[in-house]
Amino acid sequence: MGSHYAASDLVALYTDHGHEIFHKDLRKQIASVKGWFDELYDETPLERILQQYFGGVTMARAVTELVVTSYDMFTSRPYLFKRKYGIEQTQWDHPMWWGARSTSAAPTYFEPFRIPPSDDDDSEHVLVDGGVFANNPAVCAYIEAIKLWGNQTPMIVCSVGTGDKAMRGRTKAELDGWGKIEWAQKILDTVFDGVADTVDYQMGILCGTAPQHTYFRFQADIPSDMSAAMDVATPDQVERLRRLGAEVVNQNRAMLDELCELLRQREAPPDLPDLPNHAAGEVEAPHPPAPVG
Repeated sequence: MGSHYAASDLVALYTDHGHEIFHKDLRKQIASVKGWFDELYDETPLERILQQYFGGVTMARAVTELVVTSYDMFTSRPYLFKRKYGIEQTQWDHPMWWGARSTSAAPTYFEPFRIPPSDDDDSEHVLVDGGVFANNPAVCAYIEAIKLWGNQTPMIVCSVGTGDKAMRGRTKAELDGWGKIEWAQKILDTVFDGVADTVDYQMGILCGTAPQHTYFRFQADIPSDMSAAMDVATPDQVERLRRLGAEVVNQNRAMLDELCELLRQREAPPDLPDLPNHAAGEVEAPHPPAPVG
């Protein structure tokens, strides 16, 4: 299959290539009026880097069961990329980079990703970031695991957040004068944060009522003097993010130790089903691209 990636490789994707993905082209910034009339960034560098990382690997070749969320603006429904789907039907065995591209198509940042119809009965799919309905996808993963292995199977759910902006509270006096322009700038963060916090609460209740299921949530509080924008990939911001991550580890060391001990004790998950004929054979091996600039 080629390379398997560790979590550290995911960090490298941002630290080594963030400046390419979020390249602030002056012409694009002017033409889009800083995102008011078009997306902020050209998707070409992002797609190139994702294709280099994933090569020709498809969903069916994932090393574990997998669910990637996106939302279809054409059908007005969630669109999920799953290993299970890729194994069951050829037309659903999409390239992995399609899933990564779709779930990163945050509105105002990148253009949606289009998947053409697979047959005469299908429609096109115009996909944006799944965060618009599942910014914390823990429930999606939890439900998928129950569907695959049953509710009585012991489960460990580990949810890692991307930063809480609670330290940026707004007073009523600040909000009273807001109209469409002010709300348009803030509503995406409001939706994303509200969905994530709601899912965290729901997962705590669901796993709390199932003794065989254990739930862990790790989240950082982003200081008010630090940018919370995902497209700020300057060396200073990356270093601050690293330090913030180290703080989360230090603050939650006991919980992390408990999680690791439970993982060491767990039974091996059920074997993954064999690859079907359409997914067997050699594919282009993925490899991380060299940083540019």
